[in-house]
Formats: sequence, C-alpha cells, structure tokens
Amino acid sequence: MGEIKRNSKGEKLYPFSMRKHGHDVLLAYNAQKLMCWDMLDGVRKMNSKAFEIRDMLGELLANYQSEKVAWVTGEELNTLKLCVFFADDFRSGKQ
Repeated sequence: MGEIKRNSKGEKLYPFSMRKHGHDVLLAYNAQKLMCWDMLDGVRKMNSKAFEIRDMLGELLANYQSEKVAWVTGEELNTLKLCVFFADDFRSGKQ
C-alpha cells in the first residue's frame, strides 16, 4: 500500500479527479460567485462560509484545472462532493 499523503499542516490528503469532475467544480464555483455577489448587493443574507467556499473552489480551479488529480483535505473533499451533486441536480433541472 502507498504512503499516505499529508499537507504542511499534517492533514491527510485524498485524491479528487479533476479530469472527471473539473466541469462540476467550475459550475458550482460560478454559482457560488453569483450567490456571493447577491450577498454583497444585499439580496441575500451575508454568510462568511459562502465566501470561504468560493475562495476554496477558485483556488482549487486555479491550481489543479490542468491536472488529472487534486489532493485535498477531508473537509475540501466533502465540499467537492457536494459540488458534484449540485452540478448533477442543476443539469437535471432539480435546481
């Protein structure tokens, strides 16, 4: 079995396929950006977590869009899984 990858903080890293789900992450990132703009315009209630997610997705896209696999923390992986579910729902008309 291979060595466990860890980041500089010692957190375990998990593989996430950007080749398979990069377009899902991009769709969720764009939706998140629109939501944040609505918050800044006063249309939605402010939520700092939404801005954190937007920034995390933007950083991931900037650093890994041309890569096949992104190595992410458990918390990031959970967020990315939600992005995949969101994209699937959005494309199927459930959103």
